[in-house]
Amino acid sequence: MDYRQVVEATRKELLRKLLLTEEEANRLAREIVKKFQKELAPDLSNLDELIDKYLNEYADTLADKLFRTVKEAAEIGALPNLLPITASEPTEPGLTSKVAEEIINYRYPDGLNLSERVWKWKRELQEGLKRTLLNQARLRNSAQKIAYELQYTIEQIEKGEFTVAMAEEQLPKIVKKLKQIALLSAANGGDLNSWRKVVKQAEKYIEELTDNIQYGLKPAYKRLIKNLTDAIENRSERAVGEAIKWWIYDKQLYNLKRIARTEMSNAYHLSLIKSTEKNPAVVGYRWTLSRSHKVRDICDDLAHKDHYGLGPGVFPKDKVPRIKCRASHPQCLCYIVPVSAIEVKGMDRVKRTQIQVRTILKDYHSMFSNVRDDRELVETFKSLFTSPKNYWKHVLKHAVPDKVREKYNLNNWIRTSKLSHKLFPYQKSYALSFLETLAYPEKIALAQSPKSEFDRIVFYSSKRRMAVILGPTGEIASVYELDIFKSWGEWKNYVLSQGETVLEVSIDEETKQMAKKIQMVHRKLVRGSGK
Repeated sequence: MDYRQVVEATRKELLRKLLLTEEEANRLAREIVKKFQKELAPDLSNLDELIDKYLNEYADTLADKLFRTVKEAAEIGALPNLLPITASEPTEPGLTSKVAEEIINYRYPDGLNLSERVWKWKRELQEGLKRTLLNQARLRNSAQKIAYELQYTIEQIEKGEFTVAMAEEQLPKIVKKLKQIALLSAANGGDLNSWRKVVKQAEKYIEELTDNIQYGLKPAYKRLIKNLTDAIENRSERAVGEAIKWWIYDKQLYNLKRIARTEMSNAYHLSLIKSTEKNPAVVGYRWTLSRSHKVRDICDDLAHKDHYGLGPGVFPKDKVPRIKCRASHPQCLCYIVPVSAIEVKGMDRVKRTQIQVRTILKDYHSMFSNVRDDRELVETFKSLFTSPKNYWKHVLKHAVPDKVREKYNLNNWIRTSKLSHKLFPYQKSYALSFLETLAYPEKIALAQSPKSEFDRIVFYSSKRRMAVILGPTGEIASVYELDIFKSWGEWKNYVLSQGETVLEVSIDEETKQMAKKIQMVHRKLVRGSGK
């Protein structure tokens, strides 16, 4: 299984968790809306009581759920170790908790972190609902007032105190006011389509009334007043209920789901990076569009542009955006996939190898920089081999002098491993020699054997007269001591005679700088070991 397969599997789990989170939020929102619609008094006199009774608990429940899901997303994004170099090392202790904490405390350009954003959402949920319903109540009162004005106007027309021209001028003003109320009501959660029906009723009745006025007849006014007043009052009552749903379910729940999608995706993204960035086989990350990505946006550029010469959408490990939504957009479901040097497309083998060499040196520098004593030095070195068996075979062949081998009758790797405590000085010396070879490389090459489908990287140093051969994932494949050869060329000819191909790779400036950093680590470890 490769990283792409693992990422696809974990993304399915992330999306499943996200859907479950949203379904639970939807259910809670529906329940709270029903309670408010059922219990809210017509005059809103018990609004504060209901907010204290239901809304505070609802907001706290969703907020707690959000923080839990951020940590769960980080756990999903912590990819397993797929490669031998880190197989003996467990995932960094507390990695997912640290990722969740970093996401929760991260401050966006507006100065708010997640905790403060959620607090703002909770406050807006409570204050906004109250404000929305009070506005809706004012609109209801205004609409009822218009119905009374309409009745008064028509009564004046009936008494003959206004001319027909005045009536036609006054009545359209009333319709215009109703239209304004319709728009305001919709802005506060009311249903604009239902309000339009009320306005159309008014227009129809007034048109019928004014036509009759022109002929000196006024039989429609009583029906107009009654039907329009009933429509306004019924519509206003429903609008309050709809305003509750609009604010809690459609507006504020959407805002929380937007935050949840963004932060769960951020946590997954950062956890994926932190769990793979120390792997020498990983040279970068490829930005990959989500299947739900249909509208062109910034993510198309992130996925298709060759940003650093590694191919479309590929970012080096130290350049990949760590807070995803800062590079893309809120609610982004696009994702990254770890990329090895072998996978980098559109690049010749030499350049790919240089990238891989720098990555390996950088990761080895990070690993050995944290070594505190000789014991950790040996254990860290041992972790670079594909298995304990391979390690002890190399120790027996390259690290233990002949006289020691004879003294302890070391004729196989199992016996060698059992006497590890007696052979500790040789293990330490072997580890330091390995580091010294990487610290002072004179030759670097890419070698391929017909017996293997993978290229291997060779470091040669005349200082130690040693060639270190690393597999494609950074593990130690072979170590040759060159005492039996007079030079690199003689060793190279020998390898070629065995059917291998060897492509020499120039040591660029970046590689030299990384080698110098390993020199500093090597000198520190030599001083610390008393060698």
